[in-house]
Amino acid sequence: MAFSFVLGGQRNPPPCIILIRCTLECIYKSLRVYMQRFQHLDMFSGLGGFSLAAKQSGYIDTLLCSETDSYNNRLLDEKFNMENAGDICDLGVPSTYHSAMTDKDIVPCEETGFSTVTYEDFFEGVVPFPDIATGGFPCQNVSSANVTDKSGIDGTQSSLVHEQLRIIEDLEIPYCVFENAERLNRKGLDYIVARLCKLGYTVEWETIGATAFNYPHYRHRVYIVAYLPSTGAGKSKRNVFDHVRQVALANLDKPFKMPLLEEAPQWVLNNAVCENPKSIKLRTKRINSLGNAIIPDIAKSIFDSIRMLEESDDEKGNTHITDEQIAGKREDAGWVFNGKQVTCMPTRGVAHSDTIFSNGKCQLLNVPKQRYEGLYSTLLRKDGNNNFSCKSRLTRPGKLGGLVGEIMAIGANAGGLHPHFCEQFMGYPEGYTELPVSNSA
Repeated sequence: MAFSFVLGGQRNPPPCIILIRCTLECIYKSLRVYMQRFQHLDMFSGLGGFSLAAKQSGYIDTLLCSETDSYNNRLLDEKFNMENAGDICDLGVPSTYHSAMTDKDIVPCEETGFSTVTYEDFFEGVVPFPDIATGGFPCQNVSSANVTDKSGIDGTQSSLVHEQLRIIEDLEIPYCVFENAERLNRKGLDYIVARLCKLGYTVEWETIGATAFNYPHYRHRVYIVAYLPSTGAGKSKRNVFDHVRQVALANLDKPFKMPLLEEAPQWVLNNAVCENPKSIKLRTKRINSLGNAIIPDIAKSIFDSIRMLEESDDEKGNTHITDEQIAGKREDAGWVFNGKQVTCMPTRGVAHSDTIFSNGKCQLLNVPKQRYEGLYSTLLRKDGNNNFSCKSRLTRPGKLGGLVGEIMAIGANAGGLHPHFCEQFMGYPEGYTELPVSNSA
């Protein structure tokens, strides 16, 4: 939208007119972004952390998810009422290869409980093409907790990232967001980045700790954002994670979102301990799903950054990568730097075409694990299975007793973790993981 004024033979308008013009242009830009609502595909949805962040963003509508866990499925249906394609291996494949498509005279969704979303459904307009796709593929073969497993993204569970990449390639999705364990930089990040670059994406990644968003545990995770040249991010000179850094910088002077163990042990005992675990329906499932979840605040900051770049009129090309140092070149064997194959990817970087750029660790987002004292261990996928009567948690060295062991050390000796405490711990609204009584039988 352009405005021009000629007043009294002069081209320069008075200040009041300039103010009105600027106000109208800001309103126009905001309306343009609002009206351009993004369609979101949430793969490996879990309990819907990315979908929650999309809803909180105000401009992203989740049209489809892919999740197989029965508890998570009921929760997603309750919270978002969206289509669920079930197994990601069935999502977006030609109808002849879909596992639910048979010669029997049945409706597949009645047989499986999942929607059949095939390759043809997208191209025939039955399902809209997504503008943004997210997914935290299974981390079991990547996680540092699995010390003996070297399989990485070729492992039994983490290999599902190849299905995620297949869908991105087939649907040519403009924005793609990945999340996984910190050790991904040694166990498959090189392949993921190379594959996305080959498909024409610019790829950015950052290792982000929960403390950067004022949560009292480190929980370092790798976030990858890939985007096509036609997007606002692709046309901009700015890095997608610049806004995320600004949010983290604003958080530096803020207190943690909940008291530390040493600061308020009685508060922790009052809020973290459920004396009668059986009194809370699906307690174990709720806590285990939270232990596997993302922190929605981090995802929302990424979505907000994408919104800002889509709103921007800056179209100077991918000049932001020139501010970084070359960290690798892509060859047939993989990424190579100074004649040696890259076996451990940088903790942050930008990859464009055949080159990786990086200028080292971002200590604002990738918070050093020595910066804070007295933080909690992070919540793990199986913490719902271990009650405070598990004496072995107290005898494990270092932090190996985990969150359960730390709470036992200040006096908990019976019961188990309370879901409401875990929700707050991970940045979800209180009661988010509850299901109606009728659905929780």
